[in-house]
Amino acid sequence: MAPPVWCSPLVRCLATAAGVLESVSVPDGERYTDDGLMARQEGGQHCHVRDDRTTITTRWQQFDHRRLCAFDPGLERNERFESVRHRVTTLLHALSQRYAGVDRPVVVVTHCEAIRSVTGASFRNAEYAYVEWP
Repeated sequence: MAPPVWCSPLVRCLATAAGVLESVSVPDGERYTDDGLMARQEGGQHCHVRDDRTTITTRWQQFDHRRLCAFDPGLERNERFESVRHRVTTLLHALSQRYAGVDRPVVVVTHCEAIRSVTGASFRNAEYAYVEWP
């Protein structure tokens, strides 16, 4: 059985996850977006931006967006690293509980900063790792 896919709603992660979905047969009910996986919004680049919920649900219909806020969360440009770690850790704990006892991986598509906040590891663009959690 294909793994569930959880994705940051920022444009670049949605594009990456869409590519994953093309190569792996993930059932419709196992494709999610979650604001907890976002990196800090910064730099004014479109790939760092979280579109409003209506735009996301229209453009990225292959995902379940029910966990997204109905508004742009408007994270401050200077969000602290500890805040990122808290958001990501909270979601990963929830996922570990949700999939406890399930013998398959969970694919999480997020940002280097989010990964580094919980693992301490740095990645280049499009690199991946298998991580046991917790």
